[in-house]
Amino acid sequence: MKKIFTKLLVLLVVVASGMVLTGCEKNNAKNIVGKWKLVSVSQEIKIGDQVVESGTGMLSYSLIYVFNSDGTLEQITDYGEGEVSVTGLYTLDNNKLILRDPTVPGSLILEVKELTAKKLVLTNVETETEEGKIATITSSQEFEKMN
Repeated sequence: MKKIFTKLLVLLVVVASGMVLTGCEKNNAKNIVGKWKLVSVSQEIKIGDQVVESGTGMLSYSLIYVFNSDGTLEQITDYGEGEVSVTGLYTLDNNKLILRDPTVPGSLILEVKELTAKKLVLTNVETETEEGKIATITSSQEFEKMN
């Protein structure tokens, strides 16, 4: 009897875990739909293991992403000379936000560090070789939901 109870308990935990993980992904897909305004940008540059530059920059431009439920997006940028709008496609998969312009090969893959009903934090990590050492540039963008 104890073995049957243990097997049932393990099965229940596995099923419940699957439901929770699936539910989180669906919530992320629902949470990202809407209009998001960039509120802060930060960057860290490392050469090897040493941080050589780190900080939060002042925004000299306006950036808004509009994520639609059908997988399309609009990026609205304003550098003070009027808005420029670009459309594209997006996919949210396993905390990776993949942005694509159908007219250009390739895509931009950003890591979703935080996604709630009101806050979105995206990071991007790039590596370069500088003077024979590996430089890692980590950029982070924080957005707040406008609607």
